Amino acid sequence: MVVGLLLIILICQKNTWLLFRSIGGKQLKVYPFVNDVCGETYITMNNYTKLGLTVVPDEFINMFYKNHELNGIYQIYAGDKYCNVMAAKLHETYAFTDGWPKLCESLEIMDGDTMTFEKIDNVVFQFRVFRNGIEVELGFKEESEDSGFCEIISQSKFPESVYFVSIFYYT
Repeated sequence: MVVGLLLIILICQKNTWLLFRSIGGKQLKVYPFVNDVCGETYITMNNYTKLGLTVVPDEFINMFYKNHELNGIYQIYAGDKYCNVMAAKLHETYAFTDGWPKLCESLEIMDGDTMTFEKIDNVVFQFRVFRNGIEVELGFKEESEDSGFCEIISQSKFPESVYFVSIFYYT
């Protein structure tokens, strides 16, 4: 198995992420993200929490939003809930801005987490978070009058509630 993984890494081009997902038994499905994009999904590191935004890769914009700007309200589907975020052009790039800090806080997303955004339609993205090579199952607490946020699963349920993956970035 190691030889297969090394071969895949060796034939990959620069700026490629490889995401390996277990599909049962000893089988893995490989998702190659070339220039941060794989199909209708992009991958990014959460490096801008303090700035209150997350950048959408240029390659993704060129593929799916070339004829119209990525501006306005978009929905991020995390857990079983839709969260609204604002997209805006900042200088020469696009980013999710307003609503992003609250989403990060509610889901306890940390700097350095790897995130994927799968385009469901022109305004909705399926959102996944990976921490230390493990996909974290995002969930929401039952809402009460004084709470309206989501949380990462408790550590006591962590081993049974996550998918194990490996993420490699080749430069």
